[in-house]
This record gives sequence, C-alpha cells and structure tokens, in this order.
Amino acid sequence: MTEQNSMQKPMATEQTALQFGGPELMHVHESMGALTGALEHIHMHQAHIQDKQLSSIVMAQKQFLETVYNVIVETIQTANEPAMKIGNYNMQQQHPTPTFGFTPKAPAKPITQTAQLTDECISSAILGHLKGIVSTFSTTALEASQPVLRRVIADSVPQVIEMAYEIFLYENQKAYYEVPQYNTADMLHIINHFAKI
Repeated sequence: MTEQNSMQKPMATEQTALQFGGPELMHVHESMGALTGALEHIHMHQAHIQDKQLSSIVMAQKQFLETVYNVIVETIQTANEPAMKIGNYNMQQQHPTPTFGFTPKAPAKPITQTAQLTDECISSAILGHLKGIVSTFSTTALEASQPVLRRVIADSVPQVIEMAYEIFLYENQKAYYEVPQYNTADMLHIINHFAKI
C-alpha cells in the first residue's frame, strides 16, 4: 500500500455506516485482518520461493486475493453492489488424485532463520492463511445483516476453499502434506455408519 493510498479519506458516509450492524463490522474487521495478513505474508515469502509451479500458483492467488480485498473495501464503504465482481478462482492444474499414505522422512522442526525457508514452509504458511480466511469469512457471512456485504463475503468462501485445495494438492504432490488412510475395514465402517432417512 502506498503512502498516498493510506492517507485517503474513507469513502463511507454516515448514511452508509447506518446500514451495518456493529457486530457484523467487527466480523468484517477480523476477516479483513486475516486477508491482510495473508497478503502481507505472501509478499514477504515471494522472493524465497524456489519452485516455479509454486511461484505461479502464489502469484495467481495473490492477484485473486487482492481483488477480493478491494471488492470488500468498496462494499463496506458504499453498502452498494460493487463495480467489480470477484468471479471464480480457477486452479492452474486439473484435479489430480491426492496421494495417500506416508513416506519416511526426518522429524520436522521449526526453522530458526530466514535462510532456512523452503517451499514447504512457504506453502504451508499460505495454506494456513487460506484456512483462516475461510473460517473468518464463513462466520462473517453468517453474521452479516447487510445483504450486499453478506453475499460478497459468502461468495468469496468457495473461491478461497478452491485456493486452499490447490495449495493442498501442490503440497501433497511434493509429500509436504501427507494424508493417511485407515485400514479398509475401518474406512468402510465409517463410510457406512449412516443410512438415508
């Protein structure tokens, strides 16, 4: 954000402000904090990404999240339908089947220096941010009384879920995010636990 942008006066008027409830604005504030944190960490990590595939994914996601951010800002400052639509996030890769099971590796521990940053650290951090955004956006959409804001936030949730799934698939392919399976009998027990009404 440039200094000029940060010095701009808010566009909202008193009439606009009165279209929102206090609790929903606090939820929006929390949601925007989660979104801002994700964007800031993406900017900090970008220079450390080694894998071109991850870099491409992160660039596309950053651009999409910036659009989401700007649309929400416009919505809360005007309480009107935003001029720009968020649209759909499209993953860069076709939906590969996740790999199940574990591969042997050394015990994990946190890094202690920036020089130790790896694509695994970065992709994991981004996935954590995306999960946080989905969580706060879901709560905000459920609590929003202003209809345009509720729809904008609610429509963003499946898009961020898609982004998180894309990072999960990337991590899974690299064996950063491994998914165990139970034995077949236990899996079938869980799957068949419920019956239709």
